[in-house]
Amino acid sequence: MITISAHEADEIVRIQPAASVVVVENPFCGREPDALDVPTSGLKPSGRRRKVWLVGRLSNKQKNLQGFIKFCDYAPGNFSINLVGDDTLEVLSERTERKIETFGWVASPVSLVHDGPIVIPSLYEGVPLVLLEAYTHNVPVLVSDIPELSQFVVRECVFDFDDLSKANCERFTEIVQKIGSGSFISRDEWATDYLRQYGFRNAHEWVSRMEAEIFRLRY
Repeated sequence: MITISAHEADEIVRIQPAASVVVVENPFCGREPDALDVPTSGLKPSGRRRKVWLVGRLSNKQKNLQGFIKFCDYAPGNFSINLVGDDTLEVLSERTERKIETFGWVASPVSLVHDGPIVIPSLYEGVPLVLLEAYTHNVPVLVSDIPELSQFVVRECVFDFDDLSKANCERFTEIVQKIGSGSFISRDEWATDYLRQYGFRNAHEWVSRMEAEIFRLRY
């Protein structure tokens, strides 16, 4: 097995002591990307319900589904939570009045995403596969403020989901509305300020390189 996370490696060995685990250095450093100038003036609230999407092994506490649902109860605006992944019904222990739709396991989950971003509120991550797939399909992503995710996304798309302040929750809703209405910055703007320092012209090039590296190390 290959991982860029020492924490994940320890967990694999704990579960399967006989496993052969290789920890590969993450080729990207943790520099904060420059903030992008995203105009906020003139934004009108939309009556249409936007969507936020969570994809993956949502039953794992690492994915922080319950924490995110609690955060959404403090966020204003008309948006639903859409869950694509394993055991989506069983993990909904957090009560909420927010509309939640579950899709279970889907072969191509990113193909379902529309009217809003994928949200990755994880407490920690290894190789962020959902982020890779989202980049490949030109789907905007909002992430939790952890180095494994935040270093690949501009600051406008990074959130502390433990921060239930009015300002933080309103900022989240505003970005969701912008993405859902198509008025948000494009992929080639919101990713590349960070990635250009490594010689990539856009996020798609970075994804292709990461996939090639994973394939090379695996085979």
